[in-house]
Amino acid sequence: MSDDAKVQRLEIEIAELRRRLAVLMVNINGMAYRCANDAAWTMIDVSPGSEALTGYPPESLIGNRQVAYGDLIHPEDRQAVWDAIQAALQLRETFRLAYRLRHAAGSTRWVWEQGCGVFAEDGTLLALEGVVSDISERIEVQKTLQASERKYRLLADNTLDAIWTMDLDLLFTYVNPASLAITGYAPEAFVGTHLQDHCDPENFQRMAEAVAQGMIDGPQGSGVIFEAVMLRKNREPFPVEIHGKVIFDAHGQPVGLQGITRDITDRLAAEQERRKLQEQLYQAQKMESVGRLAGGVAHDFNNLLSVVLGYGEMILDDLPIDHPHHDALHEIHNAANRAKVLTRQLLAFSRKQILEMQTVDINGVVTGFQKLLRRIIGEDIVLEFSLDAGPLRVRADTAQLEQVLLNLAVNARDAMVDGGTLTIETAAVALDPVYANGKTGVRPGRYAMIAVTDTGPGMDRETLGHLFEPFFTTKSKDQGTGLGLATSYGIVKQHEGNIWAYSESGHGTTFKIYLPLTEQPVARPDDMDSPKTPVTTASLATVLVVEDDLAVRRLVCNFLGRGGYRVIESQTAVHAIQLAREHTTPIDLVLTDVIMPVMKGNEVFEAVRRHHPAARVLYMSGYTDNVIARRGILDRGVAFLQKPFSREALLAKVREVLEAA
Repeated sequence: MSDDAKVQRLEIEIAELRRRLAVLMVNINGMAYRCANDAAWTMIDVSPGSEALTGYPPESLIGNRQVAYGDLIHPEDRQAVWDAIQAALQLRETFRLAYRLRHAAGSTRWVWEQGCGVFAEDGTLLALEGVVSDISERIEVQKTLQASERKYRLLADNTLDAIWTMDLDLLFTYVNPASLAITGYAPEAFVGTHLQDHCDPENFQRMAEAVAQGMIDGPQGSGVIFEAVMLRKNREPFPVEIHGKVIFDAHGQPVGLQGITRDITDRLAAEQERRKLQEQLYQAQKMESVGRLAGGVAHDFNNLLSVVLGYGEMILDDLPIDHPHHDALHEIHNAANRAKVLTRQLLAFSRKQILEMQTVDINGVVTGFQKLLRRIIGEDIVLEFSLDAGPLRVRADTAQLEQVLLNLAVNARDAMVDGGTLTIETAAVALDPVYANGKTGVRPGRYAMIAVTDTGPGMDRETLGHLFEPFFTTKSKDQGTGLGLATSYGIVKQHEGNIWAYSESGHGTTFKIYLPLTEQPVARPDDMDSPKTPVTTASLATVLVVEDDLAVRRLVCNFLGRGGYRVIESQTAVHAIQLAREHTTPIDLVLTDVIMPVMKGNEVFEAVRRHHPAARVLYMSGYTDNVIARRGILDRGVAFLQKPFSREALLAKVREVLEAA
């Protein structure tokens, strides 16, 4: 091919390219431009789209005939645009930037510019080329979305429930800040984890089945609501209520999941407390009904026994001792006498016996009964006393109180078949409204407490639930009638008092009797009614509370929190040790129950002290401190608080331990 032919062919190709470029320039969405490399960045070529974008036709922009493009850039954005273009040109990179442009009509719109420099072979900048597009509508949509996002974030960031999204692989893609308080995981640590990381296999299976059901229900499904158990960061299980739903796209295909997880620990605790109170009320009503029935039967039966015994004695007096029916009649008379004793017990249970009330000192009643108690319990059982230093004056029938002590002592003796220790203690206690509200029939106030503790095998919870019911006994048929504790219950109730039993299998049993005081006892340093000034340094102290009973633990934590202390709460010994290991600031005091599953309180304290050597300890228990010390669980003289206790007593004891030298 000749040179002329080649030139002619090239001219045709160039003409075609120019035609295509012209078509592109006419139809491009926005303004395409080419600027000269001069001080004013003079427009060399501008596409027809410039008029829709700027309000000026191309010819008015080319050569800056009517207006320079740079003058159309919003004054607040010009320097930033200039700096961005200069930086890109120095690196010979494409520049991309958004800024505001002023239209000829006076309005302002957002534009997007993308361009680059045109360089000669020697690196000289020849021109600037690029495209400017109107993005005002997109910016407005983004602003609307951002406003909506801010509202959503505000709601999500401030709700107490965990809001989350997951993909179809059950990986978390979003979790709101509430996850930190609920689970211990910060949101950024939660995202990317699998659902299976936060629950045990059984609960994961339930959740997976709920997801599958959501898939089956399809886009029209209303989602699922169910309760499950999840794991906190420290692997502590906690109950939750989950509201979840599968998300579908416009084509009906599942794309993910979203929902809300609510910690229902407090709700379940409240429900449990309500059930507990209902059970206590039912038990009290049952005992009251049985008592009324027993009292009525005993009253009528006493009349019958009076006839039997009276005529029996008459016949025995007249009947010769060698009469063939004399022995049989004597046995009948003895049986009637035993029935009379049972009837008296029924009357005591029903609170219908006549009492001779007078002001007595509980300490005097106990000490006056010592000799008889020692004869009853036998030589293989050690009898110990720990009596309050001051007088404990109550209105009572001394004989009836002795009957209660006798019944409890006999039961303790029978429980300690291989010998042991029987401890009787007295103390002045204050039952505050919080404690009284949790016990049916208890009124707040000052009481004299009598504690009778044995070292026998103890009882399980089921046995404790029936302990004061008439004719309920754990003894064989020939060893007891099942009326001893029922009688004691009735006598104490008739004295306007209360009796409770504390026991755990393998740890003996403690009976506590509370009788209202008639006057203020002699004041003692640890008097629970004395006003206590809050510790001024309470806000600086951190207390680790270890208690397996949820209701007691929440109550103690509430007392301490209101007293200004920082509280760390644990329901198990193992969890407490883990919390101590992870806690970076000092723990000042360990407040722990003495007897718990797995580990005892002193073992928990020793483990915590490895991480917090300056920590002090305060023990608490339903058993008395003398019994705890005697069993070797705690040394005598350690800080100890006996349940139940008032808020003032707890704060005073905590302050005493923290301020001790």
